[in-house]
Amino acid sequence: MTDFHVPVWGYVIMGLGLVTFLFLLVKYILHHRGLKRPIFASPYILWIVIFTVVPCLLVAYYAFTKTENVPRYSYTLQGNNVQQTIMLNPDESGQNIAFSPIQYTAEDIGVHPYTITEVDHLQDSGAKNKSYAFVVTVEDDQKGSVKVQWEQNYTDFRKSSTSDNQLIFKATRSPMPGEEEGTQYSYTLTGEGLHETVLCNADGTVAFSPIPYTQENIGVHQYAIEESRLSPAGEVVSLGVYTYKVEVSAKDESTLKIKAPQPLDPAFRDTKASKNTLTFKGKTKLTLDELKMSSTAFSLDNFKEFFDSNYAARKVADSSDESLKMLTETNSDTIDTLIFSLWMAFLCTVICLLLGYPAAHIMADREFKLGSTLVILFVVPMWMNFLLRTIALMNLMEDNGLINNILEWLGIGRQKLLNNNTAIQIGMVYNFLPFMVFPIYNALNKMDYKLSEAAMDLGCNKWKTFYKVTLPLSLPGVVSGITMVFMPAVTTFYISRLLGGGKVQLFGDLIEAKFLSSKITDWNVGSAMSLIMMILILLSLGLLQKVDPDGEGGGMV
Repeated sequence: MTDFHVPVWGYVIMGLGLVTFLFLLVKYILHHRGLKRPIFASPYILWIVIFTVVPCLLVAYYAFTKTENVPRYSYTLQGNNVQQTIMLNPDESGQNIAFSPIQYTAEDIGVHPYTITEVDHLQDSGAKNKSYAFVVTVEDDQKGSVKVQWEQNYTDFRKSSTSDNQLIFKATRSPMPGEEEGTQYSYTLTGEGLHETVLCNADGTVAFSPIPYTQENIGVHQYAIEESRLSPAGEVVSLGVYTYKVEVSAKDESTLKIKAPQPLDPAFRDTKASKNTLTFKGKTKLTLDELKMSSTAFSLDNFKEFFDSNYAARKVADSSDESLKMLTETNSDTIDTLIFSLWMAFLCTVICLLLGYPAAHIMADREFKLGSTLVILFVVPMWMNFLLRTIALMNLMEDNGLINNILEWLGIGRQKLLNNNTAIQIGMVYNFLPFMVFPIYNALNKMDYKLSEAAMDLGCNKWKTFYKVTLPLSLPGVVSGITMVFMPAVTTFYISRLLGGGKVQLFGDLIEAKFLSSKITDWNVGSAMSLIMMILILLSLGLLQKVDPDGEGGGMV
């Protein structure tokens, strides 16, 4: 990426946001720890710089910047009452293209032509649209179903001949079904100072003049072949421009090795046909020249994509293109996933509160002799790695696990315990329950029990004493526990992956997928999503400080 440019107002927005976040976080840390010295005299300054300032700077940088002017392509599949459009943002590592599978029945037996049109939506792009023609044959398999075969119909020059240090671009063109009689096809070869136009012969063969190479031509050469149709009326229609690279190397002092032309564009040769289904597949990749066209600039598009999953596609789509109207609807899978994650985290928090408060109350009861033992039982599992705990729970809940074996022994029968919302909820409660128990236990343990005794002396029964005295005094611990459970529950992703089997996606899974993506532009959107989560965490810290200003409910023990 080149030409990084951020306007002054962009720096102002990022700076103000970062300063505000750091100010509130540092204020919370100082107040929470009871530090009275200036922040720069605090021993926590190194921790703040390493673990707060640097990550915040990186997140803010990626969240408020975006790689622009990267060529963006759409691919439209048409034919046999089928029309599908895919909008892609390819990068240097390439990106797979896959249309929705096409189903065939006995009514579709016959020959069907298809066309895939590639459109470059880069502003001021001089690239020509490319088209790929296919012929699909549907036959009766004599077994009550159909058999699907396909053939890429555009002229493929990969079988060009090489001899005597020369390359001859040649191929054989297959006729299109329903092709108008008298239609003539022409091919124009350009590149490396060449410009030659030839007509397709009557037998479908196409051959250009030999291209000689010498020792000075060792290297990689790029050529473009434009295919055009000449109608009987004299109209010239471009059918596509196909680019090829040719590698020339030295075999010995006098002989060169010329590698057959390799296509540089997605030719959809990965298309798969299985019985009555056909799926058009291919792969696209940017060239070095296209990569140099990209630049990084200040942008709010990352946040707009958070609220509208189709924002990027609609931004580059031509509103007059009928095939792209399906991309104009505003919706956000990200917000839907965030709402679902908030709901799952809310349920987890409620369940942990219902289970954790009684447990903490029993553990803090001075008359209960096993209280310290229960504390140890809650602490010991936390010494184990978070991932290992989740895997252990997964093994217990699997189809042949201990829980299902017990259910079968009891006569209930084996149940489907994994790969659903319930399994994820159980995993979240199992992992986060201690974070609810210990803050409440800490608050109850610090409580002056003479207040409860005084309330009972004044005529309150146990329930009224709990409602009037114990519960209000334990609220800081409750709020601290809710915060410590709710926020990690919203951002978790390993639990949903292991216990949900990849079928249930939470907000943490979306963020992880963005940063694991090979597309650099996804890192920007992932940073914006992370920044939004940081804001939620900041609000939670503010709520915690307001309800529990002295930190009486904080801490694990």
